[in-house]
Amino acid sequence: MGLSALGAALVMRVWRADLAVPFEYSGDATYMLMALKGILEHGWYDVNPSLGAPFGQELYDYPFLNGENLNVVAVKILGLFSTDPAVVLNLFFLLTFPLVALSAFLVLRRLRVSRETALVISVLYSLLPYHFLRGEAHLFLSAYYSVPVACLLVLAVYADERLFARRPGVRGLAALASRRTLATLTLCVLVGSAGVYYAVFALVLLASGAVLATLAGGSRRPLWTGAGVSALIVGTLLVHYSSTLAHLVTDGANPEIMRTGAETERYSLRLIQLLLPVSDHRLAPLAELNQSYEQTLAPTESSWATLGLLGSVGFVVLVAIAIASIGAPGRLVASPLLRHASAATVIAFLLATTGGLAAVVAYFVTPWLHGWNRISTFIAFFSFLAVAIGLDRLRDRLGRGGRLAWPALLGGVLLAGALDQTTDGFIRPYGAVAAEYRSDEEFVRRIERRLPAGASVFQLPHVPFPELEYVGRRLDYDSAKAYLHSDRLRWSYGAMRWRPADWASQAPELPIRVLTTAVVTSGFAGILVDRFAYTDNAQALEGELRGVLDARPDESPNGRLSFFDARRYARQLAADHPAPALASLRAVTLRPVRVVWGPEFPTAERDGLHSWRWSTEQDAELALENPSRGPRDILLSTMVATASGDPSEVRLHFPDGSEERLSVTVAGTPFERRMRLEPGRNTIQLSSNAPEAASDARTLYVRLIGTSVLEEPVFQFYAPVGLRPPG
Repeated sequence: MGLSALGAALVMRVWRADLAVPFEYSGDATYMLMALKGILEHGWYDVNPSLGAPFGQELYDYPFLNGENLNVVAVKILGLFSTDPAVVLNLFFLLTFPLVALSAFLVLRRLRVSRETALVISVLYSLLPYHFLRGEAHLFLSAYYSVPVACLLVLAVYADERLFARRPGVRGLAALASRRTLATLTLCVLVGSAGVYYAVFALVLLASGAVLATLAGGSRRPLWTGAGVSALIVGTLLVHYSSTLAHLVTDGANPEIMRTGAETERYSLRLIQLLLPVSDHRLAPLAELNQSYEQTLAPTESSWATLGLLGSVGFVVLVAIAIASIGAPGRLVASPLLRHASAATVIAFLLATTGGLAAVVAYFVTPWLHGWNRISTFIAFFSFLAVAIGLDRLRDRLGRGGRLAWPALLGGVLLAGALDQTTDGFIRPYGAVAAEYRSDEEFVRRIERRLPAGASVFQLPHVPFPELEYVGRRLDYDSAKAYLHSDRLRWSYGAMRWRPADWASQAPELPIRVLTTAVVTSGFAGILVDRFAYTDNAQALEGELRGVLDARPDESPNGRLSFFDARRYARQLAADHPAPALASLRAVTLRPVRVVWGPEFPTAERDGLHSWRWSTEQDAELALENPSRGPRDILLSTMVATASGDPSEVRLHFPDGSEERLSVTVAGTPFERRMRLEPGRNTIQLSSNAPEAASDARTLYVRLIGTSVLEEPVFQFYAPVGLRPPG
């Protein structure tokens, strides 16, 4: 499939790139680099001891890669040739183009499309705008080579093909091992191992196809065939997700890792965006047509689903066939293959469109699979199949006289389709990316030369993992960049949020001077600061760190990052404080009392300086979880606010039966209370007569800002740095 690889290379101008630098270096692309580096270094993706120091990163709550095990194996094979995650990322992405084209070509040939037409259509399918726009940020979504295979299975069920057969003259389980059955098994395992989204889309289309084929033909065989194929795909998925399922049984679900029905609507599929030209089209009128629509709404993934001109023609033909079939029952308006493709296309669209069946699933079953617009890859394959069938029919009508012009016609279709589907906007900013990447690389290498192997570095600000957390000018997953360039150090970023390993989120919101002491006492040899996260470029923070650590920071070449060596301060702490005091500080730092928010406080919000949660009910609760076997003395601190300028009463009911009443306005009322917490959860109930927030579309009543828990062993470390202990 050299044409596909050549086309991708030409579109992206890859000769301008350095393969040792990722094509993309922000957002989800950084996450992919982090994941690939973990796989290459530690063998798999579930656990990464280099992140989330000192406990390590565990991804069981966020099974991002579990359904991608075939792709993970491919990454490990590439790792035999290079251990550089950037090289592996780039090579894998470039290989997805010929892989998708090869898969589409083989399936089209299986569906009896001519060789020449199948070649052209498979290349165009691999050059969908979806492929380039997903890019390295959504690396494994870019590897949609399983989609043509899934479409083949769906069409086979619609056509009532025998996908399972017994070996004649053989008894027992061995009779099931026929070539046909083994081939079906292989295809199902491939679909179930190369992307959970694509596997689930296949399951939905298989189920609908089995039902429709059964109703249309009067035979139950499609139903049983569809059930058998679905069972094999589901079984494959269960094997891949076994580690996450076992973790769910033993440790329960993580309430901080969730999806919402609103996300399903946000990432739904829109008809107009399927048919609109690609953004920044090569022809100015078409580019303006796209822009005139896109600028009217917030950008979503759905804009990446555009089919291009050829795909749009195929889509319209399939929809017309579906409508004609309904309007003229009993009349054959097209070949069975086109009718089956049209039915699957319409069902896929009705499932994924805004307000469609996916929204019903999200709100009444589960919202976990929120990106239903990604089914556009199935719609695109069926649409290109219709175009392929049309081209073959055109070739037959041309007869022998037109056969000489046929290669030129196909070449024109390939060239026009490729130019229509791609733009110069797909060229990555290789120079800017390389400058930032090399700056980070040089800086982290300097840090590694200073610190001993295995040393831990604490990163400021602490950013929860995973998912969208924008702080200042930094983007999501920027905190993982230091790890990408490190071979011998451990980093605080990356512990799964809410779990005990995420001690930095649960630890008290201490003054930076006390936090520095706690961090250094807990075994961290240095502190890395991302200046982009602070409005003053971290000048105030670095001033305090210089005062505490008595050290000047090292600075990255581009000036974004700074690093403080904390080892001298660690020796000073050991000399100035008794070992039991330092051990107590370390214990409450790494195993802090955790604030467990009730369902009435669903979402944490941040502005870079403060964090808060709104209650969605007038009666709400939160709990303080003591992980120790004995009681712990703490100071609970928060700011209680409403959305109104008029005073409201907020009552707090504590585990010991006592109660406090606060008069609260939008300005906020500070609250502190010393408590002795018994082991386990200690629940605090909150009730108020606060009015509903009028300025927010949500139902909101009381806001708790900067809620923190300070513990007694911390207080003694305020005085040495000139601070007055709270409370």
